[in-house]
Amino acid sequence: MSDTLLETLRDCLQIMETIETEYPKGEFDRELIHGEMDFRYRRIHELRRQLEAIPAPVRRFATLVRSFGGDLSVPLRLFTLIHESPRFFAIPAGAGFAGLQGRVAEAAAKLAAPPPEIMKIVGRLRMNGILDQRYALSARQRTTVAALLELYRSGPGKASPTGDSQYR
Repeated sequence: MSDTLLETLRDCLQIMETIETEYPKGEFDRELIHGEMDFRYRRIHELRRQLEAIPAPVRRFATLVRSFGGDLSVPLRLFTLIHESPRFFAIPAGAGFAGLQGRVAEAAAKLAAPPPEIMKIVGRLRMNGILDQRYALSARQRTTVAALLELYRSGPGKASPTGDSQYR
């Protein structure tokens, strides 16, 4: 994993946290559209430019991570599981949804999390291209997942994207 990817992901998550902190009610996009009426117009455009300078795949991945909300313990444990075993959720051809449900139940038992929550996260990972068509970790996303896990392993105050202003 490259340090550049790690730094880029850290920067992107920090920008997103700044937006969430400065615009807690989600008015960022609304004010971007109607900015001429708002004194914060310049700041909004500055944050938007910083965010758009981040490569799109990293920005999409960071958006996905931020969308899980405040408590990221279950998604992080799931990311760790699929990073350590990229084919954990991979289902054989013809197994269909029942095969996936079995893997989700196994993951829920391993992670001590409710199966519906695991299924929701797995579905979102699949829709965002983190997992491929067979629900295995996408080869293109392995380094991004590794970078995210490295951010969390670096500990509070360094790079931990917990939503607690700990990206520094």
